[in-house]
Amino acid sequence: MKKNIFFLIIFCLLFSISFWRQKLSENEATKSRIALGTFVEISLKGHQSNLDAIIDTCFAIINNLENKLSFQKAESSLNMINSQEKAKIFPELYFLLNYSKKIYALSEKKFDPTIGALINIWDFEEKKVPSPEKIAKTKKNCGFEKICYNSSYISKPKNLKIHLGGIAKGFIVQEVYNYLQKHNISDGYINAGGDILIFGETPKKIGITHPRQKDVLIDTVEITKGAIVTSGDYERFFIQDGVRYHHIIDPISGYPSTQCISITVIDTSILNADALATAYFMMPIDKTIKSANEKNLAVLIYYLDNGTLKSEESKTFKNYRIKND
Repeated sequence: MKKNIFFLIIFCLLFSISFWRQKLSENEATKSRIALGTFVEISLKGHQSNLDAIIDTCFAIINNLENKLSFQKAESSLNMINSQEKAKIFPELYFLLNYSKKIYALSEKKFDPTIGALINIWDFEEKKVPSPEKIAKTKKNCGFEKICYNSSYISKPKNLKIHLGGIAKGFIVQEVYNYLQKHNISDGYINAGGDILIFGETPKKIGITHPRQKDVLIDTVEITKGAIVTSGDYERFFIQDGVRYHHIIDPISGYPSTQCISITVIDTSILNADALATAYFMMPIDKTIKSANEKNLAVLIYYLDNGTLKSEESKTFKNYRIKND
């Protein structure tokens, strides 16, 4: 009798251990969709049984914020404001304007969210370069100092158009991450067309594309917790009369920036990495490296010197690099 009871206890213990191991085992889910004008992939690990539903909610958050912040969508909340001289401001725009103001100052006015009018006259589908006269005229409708705003209202010249392309994607990914943290997701990544946020304990290897050879990786890094963003002149461009015209427009000149051809920023914040990848792309290389070192940021820059590809990097970038054998 005692022997039977003993075996029954052992059986119950083994069953309980097996049950709780199953309960505590990590699940995985990965989904990809077209969003934010690019290919977005979300991959999660966690003890939750509803990871697929959580990812679906992530994409719902992305769609909701894109409908607010998109410059390309005519009916977005941003474009409703762009069509008016004075309007009620919405919280996300208020936050992003405040954040942009800091980057605007750091970049000596290179990072400017008021360049929508300039963006509009560059047609990368038709591959047309606007005339110098049109660029000069359009520049008059740009300038951060021309807008006035508070937490309730924004006022601006009618022809000034706000464009958040240099920061909105990072902000949206950060908002998705904030949602995931509330649901105690232990591990995963979000890849929004090259704006990548990695969290948890699983290191990820990220390849950096060669700026002149699309299918070649020029460098590789490994990140466990953090964000990596690369901006380059090879993402949207056309070549006319031997000149490459790309989508990162310098608001000072009105033309695509010529400081470098690729820049990678690694930071703890995807929002900051996204904004700085655009700002640093347009800044002189020496000023970018100085700023990155002061902020302890990992930055890698590729540029052309008389047709020869060269690079510069901040002090901490080597900490992430995987050396090729």
